Amino acid sequence: MRFIFFLFTLSFFHSHGQNLIKGTVKDSLQNPVSLVNVRLYNKKDNSLIVFKQSNTVGQFELTCPDIQEKNFILKASCVGFVPYFVELNFDITTSPLIHNITLKNEIIVMKEVVIKADFADVTEKNDTISYNLKKLLNGSEQKLKDVLKKLPGISIDDNGKIKFRGRKIDDLLIEGDELYGDQHQLATDNIKSEMIEKIELLKDFKNLAAIEGFNNQNRTALNIRIKESYKNTFKGDIDLEYGFKKRYRGHNNLYNFASKAKLNLISEINNTNTVAFTVNDYLELKRGISDEIIAETNSNSMTVDENVPTFLFASDDVNTKDIKFYSFNFSDKLSKKSKVSGFSILNNIKQTEFLRSKQIFFSEEEIVIDKNSNLEGGLLFNSNKIQFESKPNAKNYFNYILSLNHNRENQNGNIKNMFSGFQTNFDEDKVNSGFNLGQLFTHKIKLNKNYLFEYSLFTNLTTFKKNLNLQSNEAFLNLNFNNSYSIVQTSSGNTNSLGVSSKLTILNSLGTFVFNAGSSANSESFNNTLGEINSAYDSRISFVKNSNYTSVNFSKKKTHNFNYSLGFRLEQVMFEYDFKKDTNLNFLPSAAISYEFSKKANLSLSYKRDFSNVTIDKIIPEMYIEDYRTITRRGNLFYNAYLPKNTLSLNGAYNDYQQNFTSFFGLVYTNKLQEVGFNTSNTNLVSSKQFDMIYLDDSSYLFFIIEKKIKSIPWSTRFEMLQSYSKRESYIDDISTDFKTTQNKADLEFVSYFKSNDFNINFGLVYTINNSVNTSSNNKNSLSTTTTYLQINGLIFNDKFNWKLTAKHIQFSSSSSLQKNIFECNPSLQYQLKNWNFTLKGINVLNIRENNVRLRVNNQNSFFEETLFSSLSGFVNCGVSFSF
Repeated sequence: MRFIFFLFTLSFFHSHGQNLIKGTVKDSLQNPVSLVNVRLYNKKDNSLIVFKQSNTVGQFELTCPDIQEKNFILKASCVGFVPYFVELNFDITTSPLIHNITLKNEIIVMKEVVIKADFADVTEKNDTISYNLKKLLNGSEQKLKDVLKKLPGISIDDNGKIKFRGRKIDDLLIEGDELYGDQHQLATDNIKSEMIEKIELLKDFKNLAAIEGFNNQNRTALNIRIKESYKNTFKGDIDLEYGFKKRYRGHNNLYNFASKAKLNLISEINNTNTVAFTVNDYLELKRGISDEIIAETNSNSMTVDENVPTFLFASDDVNTKDIKFYSFNFSDKLSKKSKVSGFSILNNIKQTEFLRSKQIFFSEEEIVIDKNSNLEGGLLFNSNKIQFESKPNAKNYFNYILSLNHNRENQNGNIKNMFSGFQTNFDEDKVNSGFNLGQLFTHKIKLNKNYLFEYSLFTNLTTFKKNLNLQSNEAFLNLNFNNSYSIVQTSSGNTNSLGVSSKLTILNSLGTFVFNAGSSANSESFNNTLGEINSAYDSRISFVKNSNYTSVNFSKKKTHNFNYSLGFRLEQVMFEYDFKKDTNLNFLPSAAISYEFSKKANLSLSYKRDFSNVTIDKIIPEMYIEDYRTITRRGNLFYNAYLPKNTLSLNGAYNDYQQNFTSFFGLVYTNKLQEVGFNTSNTNLVSSKQFDMIYLDDSSYLFFIIEKKIKSIPWSTRFEMLQSYSKRESYIDDISTDFKTTQNKADLEFVSYFKSNDFNINFGLVYTINNSVNTSSNNKNSLSTTTTYLQINGLIFNDKFNWKLTAKHIQFSSSSSLQKNIFECNPSLQYQLKNWNFTLKGINVLNIRENNVRLRVNNQNSFFEETLFSSLSGFVNCGVSFSF
């Protein structure tokens, strides 16, 4: 007790041996000011005694040691306010001293301020990576895509998708809101660089669906912050171009990026092959909500129709191309707890092609056919999606998605085949149409801090119709004919899916347990007619597949820098086909482990076993015509076939942002134990493909990317390497054969970062090589291209004149033929006058008079094809653009 009394007495005298000054800092409107630097100085020698900052309500408190001096100076300073100071006379009898401070706003007229500092190009804090745009850009960038190409770790692939460290980002955000979905190209081609304030990469993005306390599966999101002058108002631009060879382009972009609601309306009309919609976009959107359903049910066993006209892959390898594209994207925060978003896209393409091919079909004796094709095709595709999300409280989340798609594709071909001096002519007309309607409803409910339950209900309806009209001057495909050599094949069908899935997440001291269960029903039908005299091609079938599954997954994070997960999935599939029923049970394990060596380096390894089933088009009992020389039929393939596959992936990264160095790699290996393949029989008139089971289908994909910006000189370098390999079994005339393909790409680029934006340069080399080997004929083929490129650009005349010159030399090397090298030159000049831009642009100006002729090689399991094709000629356009 005496000891306690002693301590109390000591503390009492100690507190009275200190001088205490406290008060509140306010502005001229009497609002509290936080983070004000408050300092107390000794008046005699101006030495600093104590320093503190005001808190969030403007309060401060200075505790001084017991000193002899009684005269002090109190100073307060904060950015935007006039510095404050006052003399204080202070002794122990006046403690504590109450002194309130009122700061006056500071008005500064600045002629010129030069700030020199060495900030890093990239900074990482927690799960957010911020890019220093002032250091990474030089001012000549015009669009978002130009900006992203200069950000370490960020890339844009050939399909316009934004990738971070080699993987597509999960979300593209505008001021924190999802607007464009997976249609990244709409943003990268239409958001101007002058609009961008800041860019952040969020490695663990929490969207509205995230429930506090439960992870969001580490979603990656790229957040584009817009300058204030471009927000909360309608703005846009109108571009018009016209020039030599009647090339034209019209582009309109209207947007409003408000804090509550965001919208973007885009239209594009051109014959310059300015593409706003890729084949990959078409395939993704055509699936409707199938991807969302697969994500919710954790299953890959759904039927997805990915048939697409081959001419859509032609890119600029065409004679002519006309594009009409319209899109409307919107996102509206109805309240802090709910939002609605969606899009509507209409794409219309018309194009013509000219192809001259040499085909070698593998058989006991090689069959050589010379083929000339004139193709005219079109695509009309409309995709619509609307999504409503609501989070009424911290424990509940609701989501509803409605998707509606319609497509119509047509291709008219005039084909001339020459074999052993005889010519056969074909007129081939294909018309395909389809419709898809999908719905998905999801509800998440947080039962308590350790339990999260969610369930989903879905329906998906797809219908299609295909018409094939063939005419010839000779009999073909061993068909029966009446008065003329012509046939009309009509095919139609539908797929109807519905199901329910559920998920329970449990958190405890051991880790995270996830339990999944669900059920789905899938019915398909297919009808095909060719006419009474060819009844062997008439078929009408239906196929029913019901699935029930359950799965368990356990994951643990941050155990000695290790993250790992283990799980399995048990799925029962019941089939009903042609009055037959069967059931199979599948066990599908999965595992993943990652190790964080440091904040700069990590490595991850994962394994997953999955499966698929045969689709209805593979089990058609009768024959089916694909094109003018190809028919398919069912072989030794059963409706209940189980097609398992194993996938192994390895990923790693090392990043040192202080040294402006990033690197990452990825390796994916897939082993399909059973798959649907072909047994092909070739003659000079017919290729007959029979669906059969194969037991070899291996593939791998490797990528490695390294980027380094050199501090001592204003240059950066980037090296990218990609490699894909596949080995697949097939049959030719009942004889097993292996078909191997290897594709390699190496890309080395150097980019300047000169302080002056009058002149900058980037140059590099891209080398690609495709090798294929067919063991049936021991046919080996190789085609390589070496592309060297140079781009110089700059801003001159007070940054009003933007000039750019891109030069490219493409050298071809083929194991089977010679191909003339191509040199492309693309100059452009742009002058800005307030809201107006005037442009003079040339594309491939050295080949304006006629189209380029290029070479491509197609080596398949049953034939080899070498094709010379015509690509778009060059042009020069004058354009004007107005921004408002």
